[in-house]
Amino acid sequence: MAITLDDVSSLLHLPIVGQFFTYPTLDAVGATDLLVEALRVEREDAFTETRHCRRGHVWLSWLRDFCENACNNQQ
Repeated sequence: MAITLDDVSSLLHLPIVGQFFTYPTLDAVGATDLLVEALRVEREDAFTETRHCRRGHVWLSWLRDFCENACNNQQ
């Protein structure tokens, strides 16, 4: 058995027709602002990482290290 789109529509009352949600592309400045606001990353660290990735992205390893350090600092 598998879940079909019709099942999703029936159970969750979600439309299965139409355009999918797309989010706007972020540049390095927008991604930096988002990291500072949502995760309280230091602005300089966030901007350095987004510039290193050459876009509004960060490496998953960088994000994982940041989260581990934040958790360890709270203890």
